[in-house]
Amino acid sequence: MQLGFVSAILPDLSGDEVIDFAGTEGFDCVEIMCWPEGKAERRYAGVTHINVADLSDRDVGAI
Repeated sequence: MQLGFVSAILPDLSGDEVIDFAGTEGFDCVEIMCWPEGKAERRYAGVTHINVADLSDRDVGAI
């Protein structure tokens, strides 16, 4: 069984920092929050680690 988490629980970290944290702590996977930035209407909403509305080919290559 793989153990992971959604990146929304770490809203103050960058996407790279979330991945670094997951690796350091031994997690197997991370579901990265990736949608256009927006206003939070519920808990964890509005947390975006990959903004798909502003994603360039260079960004895709880096991911």
